[in-house]
Amino acid sequence: MPGRTYNARKNFGWKLLIDGVEQGLLQEVDLPEPEIASVEHGDVNSDVGTPGKINFTDMVVRKLLPVLGADRFFYTWQDECANQIVGSGLPIGYERVITLLELGPDRILVLNTHLVTCWPKKVSRRGHSRSADSANIIEEITFRVNNYEPL
Repeated sequence: MPGRTYNARKNFGWKLLIDGVEQGLLQEVDLPEPEIASVEHGDVNSDVGTPGKINFTDMVVRKLLPVLGADRFFYTWQDECANQIVGSGLPIGYERVITLLELGPDRILVLNTHLVTCWPKKVSRRGHSRSADSANIIEEITFRVNNYEPL
């Protein structure tokens, strides 16, 4: 369309790296939020609450455009966590460190960095197209977060 400008930040404003290897670009992400559990215990005639374990909400990424050859990576990783045929997953090594880079308007400058230790809980298996005129975008991936560090 003449006169229309391309806004890269609007389209794919995040870069996703897993264990330091780029896996693709994404449009939306729901970052995990920390929640501290309250531990209740008694003190004479009243209950006292003290801080307990820290938990994180799930991280959801939407509209992931994988790098060439990486579109099967997330399905393979999910099978490593819980294989549907065998019925179990890897006892260790199932979680990985995801680095999320929030990109500037030029898609080069990094505005914010987030480190997330997690594993894929749900990978969307719908909405794929292998036609030449459309990108192979994974609609949604939900990750179970074990640790989160905004840098």
